[in-house]
Amino acid sequence: MLRRNMATNMILAIVLTVFVSATKAGTGYIGCFQDNSTRILEGTMTSGSMTVEKCVQRCSMERKLFAGVEYSNQCFCGSQLRPYAKRPDSECSFNCGGNSGQKCGGFWRISLYNTHRYMGCYVDSKSRILSEKNTSNNKMTTELCLAFCKGHGLKYALTQYSSQCFCGNSLGNVQKAPDSECSYDCQGAKSEKCGGFWRGSLYLVVSTKAGTGYIGCFQDNSTRILEGTMTSGSMTVEKCVQRCSMEKKLFAGVEYSNQCFCGSQLRPYAKRPESECSYNCGGNSGQKCGGFWRISLYNTHRYLGCYVDSKSRILSEKNTSNNKMTTELCLAFCKGHGLKYALTQYSSQCFCGNSLGNVQKAPDSECSYDCNGAKSEKCGGFWRGSLYLVVSGTGYIGCFQDNSTRILEGTMTSGSMTVEKCVQRCSMEREMFAGVEYSNQCFCGSQLRPYAKSPESECSYNCGGNSGQKCGGFWRISLYNTHRYLGCYVDSNSRILSEKNTSDNKMTTELCLAFCKGHGLKYALTQYSSQCFCGNSLGNVQKAPDSECSYDCKGATTGTGYIGCFQDNSTRILEGTMTSGSMTVEKCVQRCSMERKKFAGVEYSNHCFCGSQLRPYAKRPETECSYNCGGNSGQKCGGFWRISLYNTHNYLGCYVDSQSRILSEKNTSDNKMTTELCLAFCKGHGLKYALTQYSSYCFCGNNLTNVQKAPDSECDYDCKGAKSEKCGGWWRGSLYLVV
Repeated sequence: MLRRNMATNMILAIVLTVFVSATKAGTGYIGCFQDNSTRILEGTMTSGSMTVEKCVQRCSMERKLFAGVEYSNQCFCGSQLRPYAKRPDSECSFNCGGNSGQKCGGFWRISLYNTHRYMGCYVDSKSRILSEKNTSNNKMTTELCLAFCKGHGLKYALTQYSSQCFCGNSLGNVQKAPDSECSYDCQGAKSEKCGGFWRGSLYLVVSTKAGTGYIGCFQDNSTRILEGTMTSGSMTVEKCVQRCSMEKKLFAGVEYSNQCFCGSQLRPYAKRPESECSYNCGGNSGQKCGGFWRISLYNTHRYLGCYVDSKSRILSEKNTSNNKMTTELCLAFCKGHGLKYALTQYSSQCFCGNSLGNVQKAPDSECSYDCNGAKSEKCGGFWRGSLYLVVSGTGYIGCFQDNSTRILEGTMTSGSMTVEKCVQRCSMEREMFAGVEYSNQCFCGSQLRPYAKSPESECSYNCGGNSGQKCGGFWRISLYNTHRYLGCYVDSNSRILSEKNTSDNKMTTELCLAFCKGHGLKYALTQYSSQCFCGNSLGNVQKAPDSECSYDCKGATTGTGYIGCFQDNSTRILEGTMTSGSMTVEKCVQRCSMERKKFAGVEYSNHCFCGSQLRPYAKRPETECSYNCGGNSGQKCGGFWRISLYNTHNYLGCYVDSQSRILSEKNTSDNKMTTELCLAFCKGHGLKYALTQYSSYCFCGNNLTNVQKAPDSECDYDCKGAKSEKCGGWWRGSLYLVV
């Protein structure tokens, strides 16, 4: 306690977590929270015959980020949330005064929503309120329409007639209608309303940071953070990113309003607050282009080249045209539809798809048509297309040549590999890059050697653990940014992150990430072995050496599940798989858990063995398991023919489920479901058990009711997001203990 009271400047580790929105039918629902007289939302309050829509609309009109309904008829608006406790949804059980089919909080319980800038229900006609872009989809939701309009750079979005979406930058003579006239359920989310008959639900599209590959604001100096070329002129973010893409560079940086830097190597200079990259871009005053010795860094989107197209089309899954077409607009459109490749053509056209047919490369000079929306960019040509790889949330960089010296200077491991498994492993090792190669090899490091970029077609080997993914090739490596660990930073009583916090005597990095992700917050920070802090913004931060973030996580020490030190030999005490690399106990236990094995064993400093059967070999004194772990010298990883054994404490087996559900407190579904995704979802809600089922479903709870064990063979459905994993079956669930 004395140590804590003295800690005016404490040291912590910051970890980046990807924002995952809450899943209450896409309406922007965040969750049920405790409230009190100080109020979780610091803004205004009103009351009356309340509905969720009425409160969200009111808060949207006030330009607030959050709306909260409480005690049936109260509505609160604000853009700041006090760090009050999340509660089970069952405690927000009061019917809304204006709609008994909705829940409006409870007694000192508030149902919180993101506002999505809802503007109301409006009368539409054949001349259309919004006429610049439109689409229809039999799975239409508010989110889908907002993403479509945002992808086209348009300001307003309107849903109508259950499945239609309209976009535009200006509103004509509009006539307001009662919300009750926008009563048609969205086809993709029955709990949402998508307008009505000549009635539209109107939204203000919340814009995002210019450039979809934005990394952050960084310090620069005369040595330059980016080691490549520099140019200057009337600069925009898009112009710089495209130029660096054309040079096949990984990174683009804009600085001092009009300077553009390109390179594939980043020097380790300090990240700075966004407020220090405050200079308007010379070519677009609505964008920021660094500052005085401050550079705004971006990933380049991976320009693949100019290609010959034909009537059969290289990319045929989705297309659009726009008389304001830009590279960014096409990339956003394709990304919005979840597609991998984007191609601009004939100045105004955009094509998207997940696979490339028989493609023929053309000289870049044949993709010479200016983009209609950006004369400084090129959007293909006559039957010529400018082809891009759409950068997804995975942080994909590209396919690169490798050799025995290795492009990544860090550690290597092998096994039944997936992209997610490798990226997660490298993140846990605090490395900046992850690379998968030769189907089953994973490399981690924070330094890239300057090896040549190769065509995507040369990284064609299927991943051993997921045949739907590519894991490099023969001396070819698929590289990813880990997008996670940001470094060790100085903290103080005012806190770098202050929106949410928790402590747990079983704290791990993953547990903190899941907690912050569950609350929809962007940054996660672990501190003092057992504490976790979350927030969406960083104040004035001061970097510290990684060596000062030296406290072991309480939940990831050698005490968790430890069985003992055992003799081993060439027949092996554990009958399963083996891998090696810069090993830690946590890394081995996690890997074996993912393989659904009951036991994990570390041996000879860097070997990891997984299995569910133990041969009856002799237990040995602890002093014989004395080799330090290669990845953590503070842990012991067996010895010479000595193995340190652990229980994985994770997979519990395959169980029969029914309509009454084994686990009923929380559930979600995702067409990219994996075991890790379900575990993180349940962990984020503070629940003890997780169960995957029917390939894409996840159920959570703290109690198991009358359960009936089934053979593991009956949980044989592949997980939608990882074909190498099993996610239950038909009324069968793969059950896990959430660590």
